[in-house]
Amino acid sequence: VEVSRQDELADRFFRLLHVYYKVEHSAAFYAGRLCVSDKHLMRTVKRKTGRTFHFWLSDFLIREAKLQLKTTDKSITEISEELRFPDSSFFARFFRKHTGVSPLQFRKG
Repeated sequence: VEVSRQDELADRFFRLLHVYYKVEHSAAFYAGRLCVSDKHLMRTVKRKTGRTFHFWLSDFLIREAKLQLKTTDKSITEISEELRFPDSSFFARFFRKHTGVSPLQFRKG
């Protein structure tokens, strides 16, 4: 089976995202690791998955945040720091935007 260069780039992007999403949130980081421009990476991810780079990054971050909120007793501040958000209020806004509830409401169930 012939794998296109775009498929290969998308696969390599997802492998990197799995490793670095907690600490690296910029398309430029991933593009640099893959030796392509961030525009090319973002266009390829969108073309191959139908979703944007930022969708996938947010998806990974939200899944991890939900997991941490449900399975640990880490504070919201600790989780936001671990996921490299600028501060806990930024994290809380991001979380609410993507889930419809605050991290605290989510944790309380």
